[in-house]
Amino acid sequence: MGRKIQRYTRTIEVTKNGLDENLDSFVDDIRPNPLAAKQNTAHLIRRYRDILKLQKEIAKFRDEVVDPTQRCLAELHDIFPSIIGSYKLMFRLHFDVLEYRVINVRIVDTLKLSDYLLQLHDSSYGVQRQGLKMLEFANKESTACVGYCEDALDDPVVKSGPCIESEIRLLQIRFRLLAKSTQSKLSELRAEAQLEPQSADDSRLRASLDAVIDICRRLPTTHDGFLDTVHEFAKALGQEGSSDFRTVPNVKNDTVRKIEKSWGMHEVGFLTTCGESHLYSAKTFPEGCPDCGKSVTAMDDVYRQSSKYLFEKQFLAAMNAGDSKPTKATANNTTTSTNACETSASQEIIVQNAVITERSRAVTSEERVLTAVPTIKPGNVNEFGVANLCVDDCDNATKNISKEAAQKAGHEQSQVDNKEGSIKDLTNEEKFLIAMRGIGKK
Repeated sequence: MGRKIQRYTRTIEVTKNGLDENLDSFVDDIRPNPLAAKQNTAHLIRRYRDILKLQKEIAKFRDEVVDPTQRCLAELHDIFPSIIGSYKLMFRLHFDVLEYRVINVRIVDTLKLSDYLLQLHDSSYGVQRQGLKMLEFANKESTACVGYCEDALDDPVVKSGPCIESEIRLLQIRFRLLAKSTQSKLSELRAEAQLEPQSADDSRLRASLDAVIDICRRLPTTHDGFLDTVHEFAKALGQEGSSDFRTVPNVKNDTVRKIEKSWGMHEVGFLTTCGESHLYSAKTFPEGCPDCGKSVTAMDDVYRQSSKYLFEKQFLAAMNAGDSKPTKATANNTTTSTNACETSASQEIIVQNAVITERSRAVTSEERVLTAVPTIKPGNVNEFGVANLCVDDCDNATKNISKEAAQKAGHEQSQVDNKEGSIKDLTNEEKFLIAMRGIGKK
């Protein structure tokens, strides 16, 4: 089926180019006289023989091959759900789009010939009547194709393939604009067989055009080529109905054409599916599903996501509210921060105790003697003026020093205990700040 898509895509392009190239030579063979009416009609039928054959071939392959294949896969999935997966095959819609393109080429060529025939001078008006019939036929077929596109858009599967959806919507708008232009042309000519006026639903067409614009923004890599067409259609919808069909924009996207040509290069053994259950070859399309396209985050969404953390006041208010009323989601974080604060406070207490111990051990014997000198009594001086230091006095001095050191250590220990008690009374935020200061000092 992928090779058929590639083949028909190329055939449509070749047929369109061939009709455009031999238009001048074709109209030269038309004779504007009443005796050549049958020859002119046969000449016109031969021109559309090939393109009608191509349209029938596409429709036949779609109805006899694509549709039964998709139905069989769906039935097999119902019978063997663990073996056959559930796929959203888009091949039916691909061949619908190909048929719409063929019809579009035929309508445009019909309008070109009709415009030429209406300008010829025929005394019997046979050629002019032929051109008028062709104009009416183009109007009816354009209106019918608008309904065909609407039926295709009603299919729920088309929503999963934005690439196909956007092209169907643009083709629908083009058919509607062609119908309006042909209706205006018929009104100018004041044809005898007046057609019923076509009620163009411009609001619906604009909504469809807005949907295509949204798809182009989400998928710029595959739909960038549609943007020019979208802008041209927007201008055409804003203008009054013109009778010149040449003012209707063409639907063109080189990226979509490349994807369709790549379908014919499928290699066996690399089938895979995307998130929408589309079936495709991972080797032929290494960048991802060709029907889904490559989505890109819009700039508005980027700004919206990045601005979540720019409101500092709301952030601080939420933090304070979280401290006063901790929720279940933040209970683990609160416990962790509390344990960290208590651990850092305990480390500070251990360090301070070690400093006090070192200070008490650092008192030398000389400092003890100097401390004991004021306690020597005046009568304890010998005849040489040297103090008589007895063992008892030294022991008393040592005891006094030890007592003073113990009192000092006890005082500092009580301060540390008070500090530890005050730390326990602190809030989580204050404990967190104390811990951070300790880390900064280290």
